Amino acid sequence: MKLFIVVGLVFTIFISFLNAQSDSAIDPTIVKNIVSEVQRQKSKKSSFVEYAYPKIVQDNTPTLSIGTNKVENIQKQKSFYERIVNFLNPIFTFVTNYPLQFLTLLASLILILVGFVIIPIMRINKKDENDEIDLNEHIIRKVDSKPEGKVLSSAKFSAIKGRLNESYIYKKEEILFGSDMDKQEREKALLKLEWKYNQLMNFSLSKLDSNNGKIFKEGVKELLSEAESREIIRDELMQLIHDPKTNRQLVKFLEESLRL
Repeated sequence: MKLFIVVGLVFTIFISFLNAQSDSAIDPTIVKNIVSEVQRQKSKKSSFVEYAYPKIVQDNTPTLSIGTNKVENIQKQKSFYERIVNFLNPIFTFVTNYPLQFLTLLASLILILVGFVIIPIMRINKKDENDEIDLNEHIIRKVDSKPEGKVLSSAKFSAIKGRLNESYIYKKEEILFGSDMDKQEREKALLKLEWKYNQLMNFSLSKLDSNNGKIFKEGVKELLSEAESREIIRDELMQLIHDPKTNRQLVKFLEESLRL
């Protein structure tokens, strides 16, 4: 229907134009009415279009929202990078413009780190290591504090051996010239005395000539356990302990040997 109205208006304008050609004039009122009618028809058409398609515009809203979220995420990332760049820019500017001051500052920080962190840690580790070494050395000395080489010199060993031989001779003479024993008892006493001193001289005394501290202590223990050699070995070792020329390590070792 609206189409017919527009066609009618156009037809009216055309007739008016033909009349103008014949009369050589157009009524201004007619032209004004035609223009007003055309504008009114256009206005109605626009309102009809906006009313007829509201859902289409509404349906497009989620798509626009998704696009907006992407844009916002990009803007946030860009803002984050910009903050990092803004933070680092003064540092780069300082390094570029003042390289000597930057190196001085860096060296100072390194010295502070070394002085207050690394060196104390190294000292603690070194102290622990030294304590462990000292403990190990103490344990070794406690187990065997014998000095290097033989404990007794050749002269001291010969002196102990000589005194044991002398003691053997005295004991033998007592048996031989004793008046309270018969011949058979005397022979038994001599055999027993000879066996005892043979054990002392060839087995126990020989251990005192060893380089091994453990063997030396075993020999001292055996000689102290026998009446024939107890006083001799104790007297000889005590003389060595009280000798000013004997070093402290040897003195300590001999004292430990006599306490067994």
